[in-house]
Amino acid sequence: MGHKYVCLHCHKCYSAGTDFTKFQEKKICPECSSLMFLLNEKFKAPLKCDSTQWEIVKMLIDNGFHYQTIFDPITHEKIPYPRTKKEAEEFIKKYAK
Repeated sequence: MGHKYVCLHCHKCYSAGTDFTKFQEKKICPECSSLMFLLNEKFKAPLKCDSTQWEIVKMLIDNGFHYQTIFDPITHEKIPYPRTKKEAEEFIKKYAK
């Protein structure tokens, strides 16, 4: 387990481990040289060929969601991350700050 570096361009995911002192804010993808994003350990990468799920991941990252735990403000229960584009749009509207 551990955090992950994710490349949205070539749809690759690399383990960042658990040593916070070694995390890099700006990590470059070894495949395509694009900037990678550091995501929470809860992130589970979609299949490389599943472009729809990668679009959802991109939508969430672009709106500040790096797969950190989100709690419902009323019930205080953990909110699952969306699985469809429609759910992602609603999730962003509801939980973006």
